[in-house]
Amino acid sequence: MKTNAVPEQTYATQQATVAQDEGQLEIDKGLINATRLNITYCHIAAPITGLIGLRLVDPGNYVQASSGTVLLVITQMQPISMIFPMAEDQLPPVRSRVMAGQKLVVEAWDRDQQHWLATGELATIDNQIDQTTGTIRLRANLRSPAPAAEPEGV
Repeated sequence: MKTNAVPEQTYATQQATVAQDEGQLEIDKGLINATRLNITYCHIAAPITGLIGLRLVDPGNYVQASSGTVLLVITQMQPISMIFPMAEDQLPPVRSRVMAGQKLVVEAWDRDQQHWLATGELATIDNQIDQTTGTIRLRANLRSPAPAAEPEGV
C-alpha cells in the first residue's frame, strides 16, 4: 500500500478474506470440540465399582435417555449391604448396645455355617417386628470379603 504496488481495493479484499478464513477456523475448532463432547456421550462410565449382571439391552438396540430402559445392573461389592433377620427375643441386648454407642461386628457365613464370607458392622435395626415369624430385620455393611475358593481340580 505504501508503494502503491497493490490497489487499495485488493488489499481490503485480502484483509476480508483473511478475516473470513480466521472465522471459519474458529467455527471448525468449535465443531471439533462439539464432536469430542459427543464422543464422551458414547461411553458409559459407572459411578461405582461392582459386578455387572446380564445385560438387558443388546448391541444394535435403539436406546434413548427418556425411554427408561435399563442397560444392565451393577451390584456394588465394596461395601456390600446385607439385610438379615434376628429373633425378636434377641433384640433387647443388641438394641441396648447400639443405644450405648457400641459398634457391633457382624460376620457373614455360608448357609451351612462352614465358610466365612465377610465381616462388617451393624448399620441399622428395622422399626417393625414381623408378627408371622417373630423376627426383626437388621442391616449390616460388610467389607473384607473372603477370597473366592478355587474349584477342585484347578
